Amino acid sequence: MTIEELGNVTTKVLEEINALIPQLSSSSKPMTYARLLEMLKEGSSVLVVRDGQNIIGIGMVVIYNVPTEKRAWLEEITIDETYRGQGWGEKLSQALIDIARKQHVDRVYLSSNPDRIAANKLYQKLGFEKKETNVYRLKL
Repeated sequence: MTIEELGNVTTKVLEEINALIPQLSSSSKPMTYARLLEMLKEGSSVLVVRDGQNIIGIGMVVIYNVPTEKRAWLEEITIDETYRGQGWGEKLSQALIDIARKQHVDRVYLSSNPDRIAANKLYQKLGFEKKETNVYRLKL
């Protein structure tokens, strides 16, 4: 198994990523080919975990500047449920953090559903601290 940056987008890649999305959230819509291309053009680093030619995990890091620091957000980290418990979530998360470190990011943020108990334990193991905050969202 390998972790690599997603570069070549094919319909097979899109299908494999869309198979992982319901494992992140049952209410999420499938990704379109155009959206996946747009994400890559915007400068987000999308990493995939492959078992041979098949994608079995995905995660991304979004890096941006605010007046007080350079930040990164880890997004959409998931490993296919049949491969969980083998350390690939930790390896993928660490690879995403390494990208942020190489870009001289000051802080790395992420959010995780409290119901994802194993994921939350992993993030704490990696050194993330739970931040008490009010997270708001506005659906457009």
